[in-house]
Amino acid sequence: MDNTLNESQAWHKKKIVEKTLKSLEKNNISGCYVETLKAACNRALSLIPKGSKVGYGGSMTLDQIGIKEILRRGNCNFIDRELPEINENDQNRLRRESLFSDVFLMSTNALTMEGHLVNIDGFGNLITNIKDDDLPQAREAITVEVGNKLISGLSCTYVEGKELLALIGSSGYLEVSLKGGSACAFLNAEVGDEVKIKKINQ
Repeated sequence: MDNTLNESQAWHKKKIVEKTLKSLEKNNISGCYVETLKAACNRALSLIPKGSKVGYGGSMTLDQIGIKEILRRGNCNFIDRELPEINENDQNRLRRESLFSDVFLMSTNALTMEGHLVNIDGFGNLITNIKDDDLPQAREAITVEVGNKLISGLSCTYVEGKELLALIGSSGYLEVSLKGGSACAFLNAEVGDEVKIKKINQ
């Protein structure tokens, strides 16, 4: 049972990543899917030509996959501003030098998921086609954009928040609701309107 559940979760995550990659391609950003930290590190290393000058930006991902440690002892010119002997002036100089590197490593601060309104219930709540499982676990790091309004984080109930709020409804899908009123009327929303979910990396 556990193996079946794990396989199902892995399949679902892969489908979300594939959808994300397609969205990135629309903005001329190519990507690939890997299943482990080691695979991510190896893939990144394979894209760095031997002897390149390599800089990097602030990124937890680079630390998590261990690529900086490998680059420190590798066959490239790694602009390392984290060595113990480096002072603040040296760090600033190395940051500027990184801007002219052959390869610059970084991670994205936010990715956007797009969905649509598929139903409006009798209370004026807006139901989307975005499933609970499609959303990141860190719900406080999500913003929901619908109409010209931006909602920060997800609520647990319909009575939380000040005005507009986003939450997972009983159907298991993301909803937008207005405390004490109709979100549909407030936003002049219609079925088919676009909804954007942005995950902010913390």
